[in-house]
Amino acid sequence: MEIEYWHWLTLGTLLLILELMTGTMNLIWPALAALAVGGLVAAEPMAWYSQVLLFSGFSVVSTVFWKILAKGRLPKSDKPTLNRPAGDLIGRRIAIGDALESGRGRALVDGVWWQVVAEESPDEALEGAELEGDVVRVEGASLVVRISGR
Repeated sequence: MEIEYWHWLTLGTLLLILELMTGTMNLIWPALAALAVGGLVAAEPMAWYSQVLLFSGFSVVSTVFWKILAKGRLPKSDKPTLNRPAGDLIGRRIAIGDALESGRGRALVDGVWWQVVAEESPDEALEGAELEGDVVRVEGASLVVRISGR
């Protein structure tokens, strides 16, 4: 098995294209490592296992270096719950649309129906009545609410 320099250049180019498509900053380091190995192999041919070892080493070292370097320098998000939209519901007061039965019901929040679980079982007098509650936490697809009468 023989790996030529152009194999590495092709791999590096494909990884760069994938990086441009995703924008994750995860593929750029292996892409640069592949391009570097391609350049080294073009200058001085070497055994395939040496090439793979160099590629692996360059990829790991550059990725770890980037993660350490970028850790404190990347800006903090002004929307920390962007990828966790249910996190925005915590603390909100919601109207429970369906009557609670055994501490469970449903609520329409921002156009989406959620399962509602009462943090504490409401009084029997409140069962079946229209209720409001404050979202305490989100457990899977259920909102845990602290019930208050309307």
